[in-house]
Amino acid sequence: MNTSRSAVIDQIIEKRKPLAKKIQQIEANLEFLADKLGRLEAYRQAVLGQAKSQVVRQRLEMVNISRCKDSISNELKTLRKLRNRFDRPTLNVGVIGRMGQGKSTLLQSFSGLTDVEIPARVGRACTAVRSVLYNHEGATQVSVVLHSEESFLRDVIHEYWQELGWNEAPVNLNAFAYNRLPDLVDDDALKIEVYKHLKDYHEHVDKYRSLLQADIQPRKKEISKQEIEEYVTQQRDSQNQLTTFKHLAVKEVKINCCFSNEDVGKIALVDVPGLGDTKLGDEALMLRTLGQEVDVVLFVRRPDPIRYQWEKEDAVLYRNAARELNQIAQRAFMVLNHQSSAGDNLSGCKELQKAISFDVVECLIVDCSNHEASNQLLDAVLTHLTNPDLRLDEEYFQSVCKSSLQQIQEDVIAELEKARQGYESSSFAEEERVDDLFEEFWEALAGSLKAKLGEIRSRRNDPDPAFKKQMEETLQHCREDTGVPPLSTIQGWIDSKGGPQTAYELCLNEVRLMLSQKFISLDQGLKQSLNQAKGEMATALATASGLSGLSQAKGAEFLNEVAQQIPNDLHILKEVFQTFAGFDLLYRGMIQHRIRPQLDPLTPGALNCPQISKSPTAQDILETLGELQKEAVYNCEQALKGSHETKGLLEEPSQAVFAIAEEFVDGVLWAKDVKAQWKKFLRRVRTKVWTGEFEVFEAWKEWQRLIERVEDANKLLLNDLLN
Repeated sequence: MNTSRSAVIDQIIEKRKPLAKKIQQIEANLEFLADKLGRLEAYRQAVLGQAKSQVVRQRLEMVNISRCKDSISNELKTLRKLRNRFDRPTLNVGVIGRMGQGKSTLLQSFSGLTDVEIPARVGRACTAVRSVLYNHEGATQVSVVLHSEESFLRDVIHEYWQELGWNEAPVNLNAFAYNRLPDLVDDDALKIEVYKHLKDYHEHVDKYRSLLQADIQPRKKEISKQEIEEYVTQQRDSQNQLTTFKHLAVKEVKINCCFSNEDVGKIALVDVPGLGDTKLGDEALMLRTLGQEVDVVLFVRRPDPIRYQWEKEDAVLYRNAARELNQIAQRAFMVLNHQSSAGDNLSGCKELQKAISFDVVECLIVDCSNHEASNQLLDAVLTHLTNPDLRLDEEYFQSVCKSSLQQIQEDVIAELEKARQGYESSSFAEEERVDDLFEEFWEALAGSLKAKLGEIRSRRNDPDPAFKKQMEETLQHCREDTGVPPLSTIQGWIDSKGGPQTAYELCLNEVRLMLSQKFISLDQGLKQSLNQAKGEMATALATASGLSGLSQAKGAEFLNEVAQQIPNDLHILKEVFQTFAGFDLLYRGMIQHRIRPQLDPLTPGALNCPQISKSPTAQDILETLGELQKEAVYNCEQALKGSHETKGLLEEPSQAVFAIAEEFVDGVLWAKDVKAQWKKFLRRVRTKVWTGEFEVFEAWKEWQRLIERVEDANKLLLNDLLN
């Protein structure tokens, strides 16, 4: 044997580690991609349930995201098996064979163990649990790996549920233990056998439940060699009823021992329970983890001394193993067990060797009970595995896995293209709906504003009620509070300010200032009139056209808030709203110039300001001031109300309100390019204006975002392929 074999095995194991790390990264990216696809699919279903457009629905129904997710799920299973295999610290040789073929005997010959560690007894079904034998210096050490409740459900019970084609597998151990099993309606012989074994788990759950832990992960328990049999074997009575139960809770048994061949290095032997002595009734389930547990597999077959031929069960076993273990033709050996005692079967071995049709590395005749012969077999296996030209793992990953990943990426790209077409169809449908709704909006807007402007026009030559009321209140205040100083004050000023003339002029200024300030209150009436008009226009805008969705405010504040939402690039429309909302009617602009001339008689030095006698008394000044104040108030009233000779001011607020309202309507409806700007504005605020109309289309925006996230995740997968 090549003395450098152990070192070569170490090199193989070390070369696998970067590949395991690479696969782990690919798994993470695939899971990330699957998550994004899942979100996209969930949204597809949601939008599909709301979309009204037949074109959009047809495009959505063409998108088959589930196919991509299924491909990813299958690929993840494959990659997980590969990663687990590449990440192992040993090269593993699996030994498979039906009951009574010599599998356990061969393992004993390889390892130097006995019936105590590897039960192998004539006429009895023995191993029911997978055992892994590790080459290890020193005394033999044994540990049993017991399922947790979670792993028991996931790796055992759910596998039965899947094999039997049932839905709604139990979510916890109590659900499995206390609920009756579904009825088996299938008459398939294999499924009937699977069902029987599942009933063993169900009917005897109280016998092994204490071994299952509530931990998330399985736990390892150290046991003695003498305890192995009670954990790995199953026994039945004469009525075929199970009498041993611990094995039902066992995931696997690990045995560290010193192999009889000292130069095998980091090798492990995996004892896969034989057909007919397993808990499972179907070899497909039995071999499900083969792809991650072993690097090479030995099929053990003991031909009958008299009747020997390849049987259907051999083909089924090979086919199921090939499904789980890639490149099986380069990973499998057929071992024909030559048994010289109790009838020599050498002839049968030779005949089967000649007639073999399975693709294997080599078909060898070996006396599995012979230590030297079995070690020669192990030499042949290890020589094959350490062949420097054999790069099974790298070749498989480069060819098959990368090809599968490439196909997944291409499938995702194809489905995303369909998804994007659905989005584009939705966008087109959305634009059509905006066009339709805008025409309705425009008609309603124009009709409402023109109608309201007509109402304001009909009042433009009428005295403004709010202004008239404020005027009457102001005039009354002027009459009640004249501003004429009391007699004592006048006398005091005569005495202290230099005489009657100075006191008279001071009193004139006092009265004039009082009247001037009182008329400033006319601002309130003017503002009230204008605010009423603004409120009427705001109401016409909000109720007739749906703009109420833009703001809950009223009047000028509504106009201001709409103006703030109009983008600056739509400057024509924005300026129209800002101008109307910010416009004010002011006393100083409209009324003051008509009031001030009426106050000239109260202005010292003015032409029409009456002179007083040379030596007036305080009483004379008081009476003169009273007459002048009354006359000024009267003249102001005439200026405001008008007379037969002059036109008053009561109508001017109505005319000013109409003018600014008409200017606003002209700007909103007829300014150049304003209709196009309205359409652009409403397209941006459509969900507020047309509540409920664009919920589906807004959902499509999220759809587009989800598409982009899937694309980003798919690019990560592309990077995996390129690297």
